[in-house]
Amino acid sequence: MTRSQARQNMNLASNDLVFTIMPGSRPAEMWNHSLPLLRAVKLAEKELSKRHMIHAQRKLKILVPIVNGMENFFSGFDFSGSSLIEIKLLQHNAHKCLIASDAALVKSGTSTLEAALLGCPYTLFYKPSWMTACIFQYFLKYKGPVGLVNILLGKKNSEDYAVKEILGSEVNAKNLSYEIVQLLVNSEKQNELKKSFLQVMDLLKTKEPPSQLAAHEIFDLVMH
Repeated sequence: MTRSQARQNMNLASNDLVFTIMPGSRPAEMWNHSLPLLRAVKLAEKELSKRHMIHAQRKLKILVPIVNGMENFFSGFDFSGSSLIEIKLLQHNAHKCLIASDAALVKSGTSTLEAALLGCPYTLFYKPSWMTACIFQYFLKYKGPVGLVNILLGKKNSEDYAVKEILGSEVNAKNLSYEIVQLLVNSEKQNELKKSFLQVMDLLKTKEPPSQLAAHEIFDLVMH
């Protein structure tokens, strides 16, 4: 499916500014992610309007693929005064949303690899529970990347990450809104991400399964 086909199927115009948000599928993930993500969208609206990226004839279309029963996490948010935003909650349409979108914010997990293989520029985010955060910080003492693209490309230092990772307490409206804007307006960032995604595709063509490639990189990061 091409971008134009995906947009046509979802009643989106070819010149629409389209952004996908993938908050996760578990209730705990939705609880941790939905509010900062929605606040980020409101902040991004102001900045994109200042840059004349959106206006009355070209609104920011936000696609949110969710699973059944998760609609309530988004239904109560106040978007009064946000006339340049349209949010669509879609069930089980993540693949199509990523194809149709200009960019995305994607929760850490296999969806990040899917976004890369579909060529959709994105930033990774994840806010774990306090218990998970403690395990990683104090017991495993893991300091490497969590994103599959960064792991597969052997990125060890955050300054070198191909995909930006926003984790833990850094998952807030200010940081997320900045990424939304940068992903949509910064063509250099978009092109660099797409180049990295092509590198990942080349890696996945090797004889070694992707899971083993990722496992080897994680083992190397933990051991060093």
